[in-house]
Amino acid sequence: MRPSMNPHDYRKQLESGFWFDELSEELKQSLLDAGVIKHFHQKGLLFSRGDEFNGLYAVLKGSVQITGISENGKESVLIVLESPNWFGEIALFDNKQRTHDAYTEDDTVLLWIAHSHIKRILSERPEWWKEFGLLLTFKLRLAFIAIESMATLPATVRIARWLLLIASQYGLSQDSRRNVLKVQQQQLALMVSVSRQTTNQILKKMETQGLIRLSYGEIEILDIENLKKISDGDEFSV
Repeated sequence: MRPSMNPHDYRKQLESGFWFDELSEELKQSLLDAGVIKHFHQKGLLFSRGDEFNGLYAVLKGSVQITGISENGKESVLIVLESPNWFGEIALFDNKQRTHDAYTEDDTVLLWIAHSHIKRILSERPEWWKEFGLLLTFKLRLAFIAIESMATLPATVRIARWLLLIASQYGLSQDSRRNVLKVQQQQLALMVSVSRQTTNQILKKMETQGLIRLSYGEIEILDIENLKKISDGDEFSV
């Protein structure tokens, strides 16, 4: 079925996320009025590091993978975003180039609000900059969580924490926690900076203990309470 091309049809879905739900009625209407629906039928590059800022995006269907490349050429998956996540706000504030690459997955639908429209909206109502600042600070908090995890926590705890973060849409969604996560093991390994082999070993161990169930492109959480205990650092050996 072809997705609706009217952004207002996705209002309720976007309101399942804390950020959009807490906006004023006028700002919601302004963003939806300015929005354009974009449908991507296959995996592809949405924008690259160094590209000029062209606007703000929200995921309506499918997912977007934000990646970076280290100096030695190794790819790093920073985050995989699903609905109702918004992204692209960093360049809105400093008016500089994109900081990372963004790839759409198969059959992805996005809401796009062009830079010119955001510039117009904020010039008319400069007090609304605060709302976009809240979106930016949410991402900053998430970045600090990731930095702390990479610097101080063992691989098993990192993996457990990121499974819980993905399940809660990184704390952005108001919907109940999801049990089935559409994330590939290779993506998870890159997000937590653990080798693919070690990630697979840890996930297999979690599966044998009844914490999760693995299938192609998905990880189902079966025992969230014990997974939380692992994320808190309780002993768990591979």
